[in-house]
Amino acid sequence: MRSKQDFVLTDRNGKQVPQKVGLAPIQRDGFEYEMTVVLDIEQDRHLATVSKDRTRLFSDSTPEPITEQTGCQLVEWLEAGANLITIDERNRLLALLDDAELSSIKFCEKYGLSHVSELPQDTLNEAMDAIAEFRRKKQAMHASPSEPVNLTQIEQKEAA
Repeated sequence: MRSKQDFVLTDRNGKQVPQKVGLAPIQRDGFEYEMTVVLDIEQDRHLATVSKDRTRLFSDSTPEPITEQTGCQLVEWLEAGANLITIDERNRLLALLDDAELSSIKFCEKYGLSHVSELPQDTLNEAMDAIAEFRRKKQAMHASPSEPVNLTQIEQKEAA
């Protein structure tokens, strides 16, 4: 975040005199919503107070000094994350959802995602298999519309 020197006018001997009062932070409104961690740093004591922390690495209220250990904790947290699907895999998954006439929103709800691109790499095959299975069952239901289709019977026949 940028900062600029902040001044106030004080009265000395009947005259207005500018007095430095520290640094005023400058940032775009809502900027902190884009961040995972936001630490407010006291310029004089070099202590950080947590204003936002989705990592659960920092205590909420106690100001703490930022050390090399703080940086190591953040790096460890960053490297511990799951690998996400690639752009090509995302596009293939979206095409499968579209072909199966499934909503990507409902897909995301099922997997606890805010967007399809957040799907972990190790879940991709499971998700694609589930979509293919849904599509196959849907096609079986539409194959003979005059007869009611029992999905349990279809699954039992396949298992045999």
